[in-house]
Amino acid sequence: MKNYIAKILFIAAFWIGLVGYNFSFSQNLSPELSHIDFLPKYLKQNTNILIARIDYFPTKMILHFRLLIDKKDTIRFYGKQHQKAWIMQSGSSVGRNSSNNIQKTGDVCNIRINDQLKASWLPANQDVYYTPERGDIVSCEIHVERMPHFIKVVSFVGGDVNISKDPVFLLSNLMIKSSDHNQLGNLEQMETIVDNYYKEFDYIRYPNLKYLSSIENEQLTKEDVDNISPTPIKETMAPVNYMPKLLDRVEDLKCKERIILRNVYFEDNSFEFTRRILAMRTISIVYDYLNYYPDSKIVLHGHTDVYGNPYENLVLSKERVLAVKRVLTQKGIDKHRIITLYHGGEQPLPNCEKGHELNRRVEVELVCEEKVISTVKN
Repeated sequence: MKNYIAKILFIAAFWIGLVGYNFSFSQNLSPELSHIDFLPKYLKQNTNILIARIDYFPTKMILHFRLLIDKKDTIRFYGKQHQKAWIMQSGSSVGRNSSNNIQKTGDVCNIRINDQLKASWLPANQDVYYTPERGDIVSCEIHVERMPHFIKVVSFVGGDVNISKDPVFLLSNLMIKSSDHNQLGNLEQMETIVDNYYKEFDYIRYPNLKYLSSIENEQLTKEDVDNISPTPIKETMAPVNYMPKLLDRVEDLKCKERIILRNVYFEDNSFEFTRRILAMRTISIVYDYLNYYPDSKIVLHGHTDVYGNPYENLVLSKERVLAVKRVLTQKGIDKHRIITLYHGGEQPLPNCEKGHELNRRVEVELVCEEKVISTVKN
């Protein structure tokens, strides 16, 4: 029964990941999945490392690593047959020279920086390097043969950085769990752990969206606000007289109909997502549509609650809508395909006119046939 439930959870998680969710699910997963460990237990030498989860198969396991870059440097990945290949070894000792332990080398797959795929697979005898910025998230999967059943604890070493040549992914006392282990956890627990991991570092660039591009970071002047009010964009700029639906799947997207991005909500007076992981999942649905239809365009509407200074609310709604836009452009969508409009607190939801946290939202609308020309700088 537990195996069956684990498989169902995995299938659901797999399809979520397929639309760009922050966790990189392997493209080579087989239907023979045994179980998933959503709560990996281990000791890490580098506090910036996270194992999001471990997928167990009859003959192999897949570890989903994430690494927050604390300073700009060159990070290298090595293939399975390279002398610096990723190694999983029995016991709790850490290092490449523990000759008395059983060792397994691993394949490196799905290397990503800020959720942008850099390499889907690294050939066995090759290496590759990248130079991410401080605050970037580097993620990868390590596919490695499973240890004999009697081994319950392993250590792991892999990758290095240019300056020190020290391994980056270094951890010990990784617990190997069977399918009937009582601490496998679930998807929701994993999301919470990863969400807390992101919140732990104040310099994270992704998916913390305070770091906007030079175009997106233009200062909105009082003249901009004055120019917006008398020249609204017909249909798209006008308030809606209906309660927009919530976006759950690609099929929900409609022409000239606003759809609220489910779970893309913000703290009061902030453009930080309240639940970052869930927000990224929804934004990935929009990405999936734009990626499948390369000539399509969308309008994103940013909103605040009704309280506060109208001008400051307008600026805040701009920051919120650009936060969503930046996620899409980081995934490779041309910024010119995304029109951004920001309304401040002037368009509260029905029954929320006196104020409600649901007003702090972003809506998406497909642009069909007639072109929409923005009068707002974006």
